[in-house]
Amino acid sequence: MKSQSQLSKGWLYLCIFSMLFVFVPQAKMIEAASVVTDGSEGMVGSRIPVGTTYTSTTYDPTFVPQNIGDGDWYSIWKVSSNTGRIQMNFPEAVNLKGVQVSTGGTGDRYETYTIRGLQNGYWRTIATRTFHVTASEYQALTPIAVQIGWYEGIDISVSSTRNWLLMSEVNLLPTTTSIAPTQLKATNNNEEVSLQWQPLANVDHYQIRYGTTSGHYTETITVSADTYTDVQIPNLTTGTAYYFTVAGVRNEVRTNYATEVLSMPVPGYNFPVNTGKSASSEFYRNPVENTMDRDIASTWKTQNNSKNATLSYLVGYPLYINELQFVITAPVESDITYKIYEEGEHSNTLIGQKTVHVQGSTSPIAIDSIPIEPDWYQLLKIEISSTAAPVVVNELLYKSDLSYITALQATPQNGQVHLTWDTVPAADQYRITYMKQYPDILLGQTITVNADTYQNYTVPGLDNNSVPYYFVVNAVVNGQNQNYSNIVHATPMSYATGDPVPKGTTVTSVGYYDNQRPEYTIDGDLSTYWIPNTGNHKSGTINYHFPKPVELDAIQLVSMLNVPGKQAFTIYGLQGNDWNLLYDGKIQAYFNPFGGVLAPIPVPAGNYEGIMILTETTTTWVTFQELLLFYSANPHSTVLTDTYSDITDPTVSTDTYSIH
Repeated sequence: MKSQSQLSKGWLYLCIFSMLFVFVPQAKMIEAASVVTDGSEGMVGSRIPVGTTYTSTTYDPTFVPQNIGDGDWYSIWKVSSNTGRIQMNFPEAVNLKGVQVSTGGTGDRYETYTIRGLQNGYWRTIATRTFHVTASEYQALTPIAVQIGWYEGIDISVSSTRNWLLMSEVNLLPTTTSIAPTQLKATNNNEEVSLQWQPLANVDHYQIRYGTTSGHYTETITVSADTYTDVQIPNLTTGTAYYFTVAGVRNEVRTNYATEVLSMPVPGYNFPVNTGKSASSEFYRNPVENTMDRDIASTWKTQNNSKNATLSYLVGYPLYINELQFVITAPVESDITYKIYEEGEHSNTLIGQKTVHVQGSTSPIAIDSIPIEPDWYQLLKIEISSTAAPVVVNELLYKSDLSYITALQATPQNGQVHLTWDTVPAADQYRITYMKQYPDILLGQTITVNADTYQNYTVPGLDNNSVPYYFVVNAVVNGQNQNYSNIVHATPMSYATGDPVPKGTTVTSVGYYDNQRPEYTIDGDLSTYWIPNTGNHKSGTINYHFPKPVELDAIQLVSMLNVPGKQAFTIYGLQGNDWNLLYDGKIQAYFNPFGGVLAPIPVPAGNYEGIMILTETTTTWVTFQELLLFYSANPHSTVLTDTYSDITDPTVSTDTYSIH
């Protein structure tokens, strides 16, 4: 039974949070399908579409109007006048209900924003609002409501009582039915490009558009409503950069398009995820990790845009390599020389060298691959020198004559892990290596299995409910070891795993830290997390509101602690107007960056409109990863994401994504 002080503290948190939820829902209310611009505190909605053309009455040198749509909080449009106007013409019409502006700089002032919208070739005023601005730093202003409609562009006129103007970002707020798909990602995998995104509720299908110029799309593909992971894009030209976007379609009306992503079909294999990376220099926004992040669009560059730089890599386990494949960016014509070394304890050995000529392009370039002495390598050093362009690397891949295991998957079970992978036709047998320690996986246990077991092998005798196991597999052909697969992980569990919250669930929190936002706990990715901004990040409150009541038997928390220990949770369920206590206790949590799935917590069976969680730790920060649910209809199987009542038979929908 709780003490009086515990009850008082719990009800104080409850009252504060209830007032936040009821009276100021717009403050930090984020819908599961909305977009929040990274690095822009307080900005909601979506960025201005890529491909938009910008014009303005005037601007100070370097503070160009395009800066307000680049997603960078610190790049700005600035005018040395107390009035100014900026205009944006979108590549495709956008459905809007609001516009949000971020401003900055010192000076107590009043600023008036007049917004006009472009429809069918005509501009008309759709909103006017005046703000009293007192902040001396960058500030996201309250979103300005506009007349709801489809607009081909917007025009913002500003007047200020200060003698100069500044905007850092402009975001667009869509209507509920026009919210674009979120978390669009494009991945290159040995000359194939695949897309994935977070699904939208109640769409009839998705429309994918792409082309070779940013913001201008020449090809369209339609895929079904249950297709949103590993969507292969056919007939792409190797070495050509492509730009992709996607929209949902309901009743023949599309949503807004997702933020554009870039990829390129490039030959070669990805280096293992546990490869160590370092560089002679790096700009903090373009770290060396970007050279192996499987994202062609991200880059590494030096702190001072140097024409000479060095990269070093410690591969997690030996790889047999014949060639290295670079994807780079070089905006001006250059000759670039690459020298590849194997690092030794006392000296380095040159194993490959090549100079390539590039014409210059702002788009990524897949240069000719660089041959090296074929061998097994773990320590590589790469010296790069350019005659004109700064050194920039988008991605580094490798090529090999030896076979490489693909599609390795690990499925956790009770005290064991089930493995499958794609066959290597010439394999005599396979070797499975696994352990808890990371990244020294090759120091673990090894099992040799027959060549016909690739579709079904279970590793038994593993510990339950703690930290993940890591696995690699390599084939043996004619007695010779082939290259290792990438590392996969799985955490055996003695209990079932719940299902995602319903689509349309909203989540709020009493603050968050360093962009670790509350919506990350409903994004379907167990590796992302919310960190509270209260109690030195060791305590916080988070609230979930479902789009309609759901019938539950249990809830499941996903949380990790960098220092394993007990984590306290107090959980309430919203039924009608009452928050009813469901659980108050402590649960052992471990360090599991891929999802510390804790044991299910039974709750009184019934309909719930929301869940509120108060959590606290004593040893390390709260890193809460996900909320999962057990629906009363069938708590131990995957249910339809739009099912809120009993279903007669266990059903797996084609648009259901399971979480492991």
